[in-house]
Amino acid sequence: MTIEDVTAIGYHRNGYLQIEQPVDDSDLRLALAKRTKKIGIDSQCMEYLDAIKLLSMNSSMVKELIARVYFDFDRYSLTPESIIILDKIVSRLKISSDMIELVGHTDSIGSSEYNRTLGMKRAISTKQHLLGQGIAGDDLDVASEGENKPLEDNTSANGRNKNRRVEIF
Repeated sequence: MTIEDVTAIGYHRNGYLQIEQPVDDSDLRLALAKRTKKIGIDSQCMEYLDAIKLLSMNSSMVKELIARVYFDFDRYSLTPESIIILDKIVSRLKISSDMIELVGHTDSIGSSEYNRTLGMKRAISTKQHLLGQGIAGDDLDVASEGENKPLEDNTSANGRNKNRRVEIF
């Protein structure tokens, strides 16, 4: 069973009732992966004997933004400033038992497909740096939003600068 096949097993009258619900929500899959790690269940095996452990999504499951690193126009190589930011958060990431999500973003210049690819390259570049600093690869999840979730309006140069980023959760 994989995270893509979310299955809950709920307790019902001294027995177990299997409830299967396919889920396409990447945020939920990430939250479940974090949850399984916290309670010591292999994230590749989504077998639960207690539905409460699976479904108790409290405020601690809300993604916490740890840092943002920014990129130059049409680039995915880390800037010196981004490297400083990443190096400052490495110790925090090493002691975290949570999955670390790296989400790449772009401004709106270029096609949507190009920007999604560029956002992924930015997330992967960030991941490669963190791997080099000793963060376990199994703890890092990369994704791209491309141009879909801007922080600022893309009509100004300043807004576009703020949208070229990787967010670390």
